[in-house]
Amino acid sequence: MNTSRGNEWTWIRLDVDEKEKCREYIDPVHWRRCRDWFDGIGIADRNDLRMETEVSGQECLFGSFVYRQDLHKKDDFTILYFYLTRQTFVTVNLNPALIQKTSMDQILRLVKSAEDAIDAFFILQGELMNEFLYGIDEFESKLRELIWKFYNDNGTHILEQIHNHRHELLVLKGLIHSVKENQFAVEEAFLIESGDRAGHERTARRVKRGSTLIAGYEEEIENLYHSEEVVSSYRGNEITKALTIFTTIFTPMTALGAIWGMNFKHMPELDWKYGYAASLILIFALTILIYLFLQQKGWTGDLLKKKKRKSFYK
Repeated sequence: MNTSRGNEWTWIRLDVDEKEKCREYIDPVHWRRCRDWFDGIGIADRNDLRMETEVSGQECLFGSFVYRQDLHKKDDFTILYFYLTRQTFVTVNLNPALIQKTSMDQILRLVKSAEDAIDAFFILQGELMNEFLYGIDEFESKLRELIWKFYNDNGTHILEQIHNHRHELLVLKGLIHSVKENQFAVEEAFLIESGDRAGHERTARRVKRGSTLIAGYEEEIENLYHSEEVVSSYRGNEITKALTIFTTIFTPMTALGAIWGMNFKHMPELDWKYGYAASLILIFALTILIYLFLQQKGWTGDLLKKKKRKSFYK
């Protein structure tokens, strides 16, 4: 257990197996109203927020939220449990090792400037949000690389990478939404106005920046996904068209070959002196006529043209 004290407020940090110790730091009035939070520590596996606002000046907010989620394993995540009043801020299961961009010493120095426990809560939320913003920056680099991969090598594996990037973006979006929900919940429970506290204002701006970036990257991902769908659909249509045209062009050869390949006893053509030459001429003539007809109608398109390099469609 670790504690940090400010001007008439206290931040208590506990591990899950130390949750019993938090009871001695909470006012009995509040304790009677937050047994659900206490009993849920170590059990809850999702975001959960509750508040009590019946008595003015004795408001409290408690619950849990996911502040780390593995990108590939659904069950690999970390939950932070918290209990907040104006004078007391209790956190359970806060692992400083998971906050890589800001050390715990830096967070504690920032927290010392907090006006009360509410401001200390916002400062911690701001540092978690800062961690997510670094993740967004890393995502941006990967997205830019993917955009150029799509341009230079528009293979089927690009679609899989787009899907993976979309999934990563959704995970980041979920984490940011947790901080945003906490911000709104604190404002609702304690009637905090924007700009009242530096920690609150800074966190709100980071949330806004993160949400704006996420929205922009979502649009880019959707555009990239749509472009890949269009190119794949076009190529599929071209392949179908090519097979149809080739089938049509070689229909005379197939049909006449099937006819003269029969084994009936009486087939006059087999006795013709120039039957073989005539059959070849007929086959080639019909094939050319069909091709010219398709070309005149414009149904061959670009199929018989040379493929251009670095072209999505040709």
